[in-house]
Amino acid sequence: ENAKKNPDSLNSNVEKEAISAIAYFSRYFLEALYAKGKSPEEAQNISLELIERFNIVLSSVGTKHQLFVPYLGESYDNKTMMPDGNRGNTFGVVEALLSWGVHNPEAEISYSKCQVQLG
Repeated sequence: ENAKKNPDSLNSNVEKEAISAIAYFSRYFLEALYAKGKSPEEAQNISLELIERFNIVLSSVGTKHQLFVPYLGESYDNKTMMPDGNRGNTFGVVEALLSWGVHNPEAEISYSKCQVQLG
């Protein structure tokens, strides 16, 4: 919102803080969805819808960052995912999303990996 109102305010420090904030938000958001009884499929669908909207806003303010999540059933990829060893395996396929990821698709850099539960 600040970057929309004042485009000059968008700098690397602000972007780093925003990346951390979005990653933390997604962890607690997904945790709340599961606590409310949402299935992993429902949490994925809600996440994909929100991520699409957030990415439109991010693009409109000129940042190259985008949010992403893997699909359920997708094979583990250590370049973009981080397994939650406390709640599942450290290899296999994605059974549940635990946080969103943030990356720059042009530079192929992940700034924040998606935390996932594997099975």
